[in-house]
Amino acid sequence: MEKIGDALDELLHDAMLKIVYGQEPLSYFDRVVARWHELGGDAMTDEVNAWYASLSKTR
Repeated sequence: MEKIGDALDELLHDAMLKIVYGQEPLSYFDRVVARWHELGGDAMTDEVNAWYASLSKTR
């Protein structure tokens, strides 16, 4: 998450702004989500889920 988290956040943030400002159509979000997956979004989600699961084991 430390390696790609900021880049993925920026990707989504920029896409949202472009859609809100009318620079891109709403369908642009689908392309951004596909790019998010390509850049490692699923791996980051798995990492966060594993971290969260480890918290519940320590309580």
